[in-house]
Amino acid sequence: MRHAKIHGWALVVWAVLLGFAAGPAFANASRPDVRTTALQIVPVRYDLDLRPDFKAGRLAGDCRLTIRNASDRPADVIPLLLYRLFKVTSLKDEAGRDLPFEHTVESFSDWDVLQAGFIRVRPPAPLAPSATAVLHIAYEGALAGYPEAMAYVRDKVDPAFAVFRMETFAYPQPGVPCWEINRAAGLPEFSYRVRTAVPESLTVANGGRLAERTVRDGQAVYVYEGLRPDWRIDVAVAPYRILRDERRPLRVYHFADDAAGAARVMAGMKAAMDLFAGWFGPLPGGDFSVIEVPEGYGSQADYTVVLQTRDAFLDPDKIDTLYHEISHLWNVPARDPLPPRFESEGLAMFLQALARERLDGRADAVAARVARSRESFRKAAARDAKLAGIPMIDYGKAQRTDASYTKGMVFFALLHEILGEEAFLAGVRSFVGTYREKGATAAQFLKHFSDASPADLASLYRDWVTGAASSEFLSGTASFAEILGRYRPSGR
Repeated sequence: MRHAKIHGWALVVWAVLLGFAAGPAFANASRPDVRTTALQIVPVRYDLDLRPDFKAGRLAGDCRLTIRNASDRPADVIPLLLYRLFKVTSLKDEAGRDLPFEHTVESFSDWDVLQAGFIRVRPPAPLAPSATAVLHIAYEGALAGYPEAMAYVRDKVDPAFAVFRMETFAYPQPGVPCWEINRAAGLPEFSYRVRTAVPESLTVANGGRLAERTVRDGQAVYVYEGLRPDWRIDVAVAPYRILRDERRPLRVYHFADDAAGAARVMAGMKAAMDLFAGWFGPLPGGDFSVIEVPEGYGSQADYTVVLQTRDAFLDPDKIDTLYHEISHLWNVPARDPLPPRFESEGLAMFLQALARERLDGRADAVAARVARSRESFRKAAARDAKLAGIPMIDYGKAQRTDASYTKGMVFFALLHEILGEEAFLAGVRSFVGTYREKGATAAQFLKHFSDASPADLASLYRDWVTGAASSEFLSGTASFAEILGRYRPSGR
């Protein structure tokens, strides 16, 4: 998720804190204490109806949200996040009774340029541990992205291209206006069914199964159902063309002018999926989609779909950005409250280059990526003197996960050379097989490799992960081979 994870956004919005005030003003809920233990109200199912108004640039939605109290104590208040410009027009329980709620626009306590609508809902009775409840939420408003907080979130209601996704809180999501609390809850798992009505000239794209498409009076209604328990919903709308593979359930949604690029993307998707499956084991399921989005909107991957920026369609030399996203399909869910991201993004950057060598015959792809990563880190450290002193294991806590793309990439290039390719790939495969379902912390990732490795990785970990000596190596004049010499076992 090369662009979308600059801020680590792929893991947001799934926690509810303890200790909400009992009064109708919900006074203590508006500014959560990050030290408070999270009371996890989690989504179980979304039944979502989206109605974009392209003339007015607005979105209306009806959301039937099933939630569960995953904690061991009753929940008096159910907090939700929604896009900052959206207004809740109705909020009812499953019986159709109006529920009292307060809706304010709040800045995140630990990221003040990010604002969202914060909705505090009081159920008729506290939601008991393990109990579920259904909320019916109607909302509408203008959509204008988050340019002040996330440059890639340019989302708007435009017939040329529109996307409705979790980054913009385009649908209600359990959470509070605090980055750290939301991140600490990890990824949710929910089923979904999303209905989207658009003019007949447009196509709705989603990573789920197209259950229904009906056309009436110039309007087309698309209904998609999630293929498996998911953690996000992405709905893109444009005058898309669809390229399908003849033998496998693979699709590429592309802009009309990019048919040749779509064919390259389809070929690259199949080749990368086969390569990574050979290295790390087959993926569950088989359906997969790539949805083209304009440049600048950020590429990102889900279990069944990649949103891929247009540059990979237009420029054959940028097909490796697709390899990066495809590699994320083998990621293990992060269990750190604030993941450092080197174990996902650093690895994806390395695999992107390694796949470039194997699939495209670019023998110098890894070396070239190492050089670019070193230069990017040097520039970042020059802009922020504190960066050089932050251990990579602490990048999540320090909100510097952007450096995991660069230092993390070089770390994995070193690990690959130290272990040799066969042992390196076997280590990743074993880690994925062990932790794919239950998830792992970054510390567990390191221990898994260390336990399985014939090499002593202690000094590598000390310099590159738990300490910061590697910052000097990256910014200095030593060659990659000279840096590697510090850690390579004798005889290799």
